Amino acid sequence: MKTECPSCHKSFECQPENISNCQCVDLVIGPALRAHLAKSKKSCYCAACLRELNTICEQAAREPLPQKAHEFVEGKHFYKENGLWIFSKYYLIQRGYCCGNGCKHCPY
Repeated sequence: MKTECPSCHKSFECQPENISNCQCVDLVIGPALRAHLAKSKKSCYCAACLRELNTICEQAAREPLPQKAHEFVEGKHFYKENGLWIFSKYYLIQRGYCCGNGCKHCPY
């Protein structure tokens, strides 16, 4: 079935009823991404976004979550827009849950 990736919004063919022919069948998905997907309310991702999410999840699982302002790295955990901190997809995955505030890069 044609579906839209919730991350990049590109159209792709998702085949959950015929998984051996699905675009994601050959992807190696690590335990950190599996844990993330179990918490996410989003549906199928395209193969490119699954690869990106897998890389982010594996890296985020190896690094400590910043607890204090000086531990955050601009460009990695956030960027500034109109004087506000905009959290990155990396930080939001590292945090591990949706806060319900409609974050711009929310992966949940």
